Amino acid sequence: MSVYLRAQDTALRMLKQFGTEVKIIRAIEGDYDPVTGDSMPGGTQEFETVGILADYSLKESGLINLSGAVIQQQDKKITIAAKPLETSPMLTDQLQILGTRYTIANIKAVSPAGETIIYEIQGKS
Repeated sequence: MSVYLRAQDTALRMLKQFGTEVKIIRAIEGDYDPVTGDSMPGGTQEFETVGILADYSLKESGLINLSGAVIQQQDKKITIAAKPLETSPMLTDQLQILGTRYTIANIKAVSPAGETIIYEIQGKS
């Protein structure tokens, strides 16, 4: 087992111990039926993992992140485990943590040697 796979296991174990359940909610587009001319409604797909929710520090608030989004004081720093996920979070997804939904303003994958260990996400409520 590589050192990075062990780091994934350690991150997952720590986030399970100190974090909480996080759902990634992804909107799925509906289909078009060319026979009837009707649009079929879309839905959502959910992925579960664990993570922690934190406030940005005063030093971080007001800074501009790599995607050009300003970190506002009410934004949340959400760190989630990568290992149990079947997919990577996307900017079009939403996160549900502790009963609140957050839109994703920025995603940073912590990936030494190409092996993603955690995702750091800027969430807006």
